[in-house]
Amino acid sequence: PLLFLEGAIINISALRNFIDILPFEIRQQPGSSREVVVDPTFLGQDSPIIMLQENRTENRQNWNDLPPIFTYMSNFTPFADSDVLLQIHPARSKLPVSDNYRKPILISRQLGDQKTLAFLGHGLWRWDFMMWGVGKSNNMLLTFLERAVRWLITREEERRVKIRTDKLIYRSGGQVYVQAQVYTEDYRPAEDVSVKLQVNRQNEVQTFHLESIGNGKYQTQFRVFQGGDYSFFGEAYKGDKFFGADTGKFSVGEFDIEFQQTRMNENLLSKVAQVSGGKYFTAKNFGEIVDALPIENRQQVRLQEINLWNEWLALVIFLSLLALEWIIRRRKGML
Repeated sequence: PLLFLEGAIINISALRNFIDILPFEIRQQPGSSREVVVDPTFLGQDSPIIMLQENRTENRQNWNDLPPIFTYMSNFTPFADSDVLLQIHPARSKLPVSDNYRKPILISRQLGDQKTLAFLGHGLWRWDFMMWGVGKSNNMLLTFLERAVRWLITREEERRVKIRTDKLIYRSGGQVYVQAQVYTEDYRPAEDVSVKLQVNRQNEVQTFHLESIGNGKYQTQFRVFQGGDYSFFGEAYKGDKFFGADTGKFSVGEFDIEFQQTRMNENLLSKVAQVSGGKYFTAKNFGEIVDALPIENRQQVRLQEINLWNEWLALVIFLSLLALEWIIRRRKGML
């Protein structure tokens, strides 16, 4: 196993000596570095290295809330048989929201028994010291490093055919991406292999043929509309030679028209207000809503009787005033 941690200074010439085991290509000298915020990818959300909490939303938010680290924008390019688990979050990194800026931060690669993990960022100390500075702890960093080392040293079942979907749960009408990795007997990527996939839901069966994308990887994509649980079975052949098979499952949520169009339909809202005899307000003219409401002015009067003779404080004040008047009259010679 190999764990690569990018430093502030990179010796490209020395790094090329390890190109056979690194999970990325070295095409050019990296340019200047900048601060970026990390974000889990779809593959990363299913990875035990990245999935540090059971709730996906909370897990992703925790990664986004980590202090920014440094990375080179002219970064290395992952191999086709590598998996990108962490990437740059363009919006939080103050970069244009474009796939061109979703540069890889954490890349994993597995060829047979050989596992490689590359972290293309420096300044990991920020996830320790700076977290304490905001009243939190370094648990995220420690758990991440523990999971990364555990993944590197754990031997997985040596299957020559591995098939998986990009997610475990889809919405109705969503696109399902399926990727297969096929190895030869000596665990080299197998090329020119025929990979057939059968997707089953109850009594319905669909068959797909995966296309090669290089380095022993094959993929296909299709849409799912019916809600429920799906299972798939895939097998790889080359002529009469059988490489192996793999199975898996995924689920599809029921169709919900509410999620088909989540943007505000201002024209529809205005028409509904007009037909129903109401008015439509936006954030710009929200202050006018009070004047438009049919609210009558009402005056509320409350009467409260206080018996001064039963209040000792009032009695003290009254006697004090009488005494003060008597003193003033005496000094003025009015008595």
